[in-house]
Amino acid sequence: MVSVSVTYAGTVLLGRMLGLSAERSLLIATGFSICGATAVAAARSVVDGDDDDAAAGIALVTIVGTLAVVVLPLLYGPLGLDPE
Repeated sequence: MVSVSVTYAGTVLLGRMLGLSAERSLLIATGFSICGATAVAAARSVVDGDDDDAAAGIALVTIVGTLAVVVLPLLYGPLGLDPE
């Protein structure tokens, strides 16, 4: 609960600081903190976002998720992580 709340609030705040609309910030925050592109699509009608807002949210969630798949395994050694 704490992790989702902090991620959601932080993403909304960052979006607003970057000058994004409230709707776009909310959709991006929903995608990052809940469950990805599906959450963006589901929340679109609730926040009254337009197609561009939804597309931006889905694109960012997809790009960041793809980067995580590549980058996180590379950080295994430098961060001193073990399999557990």
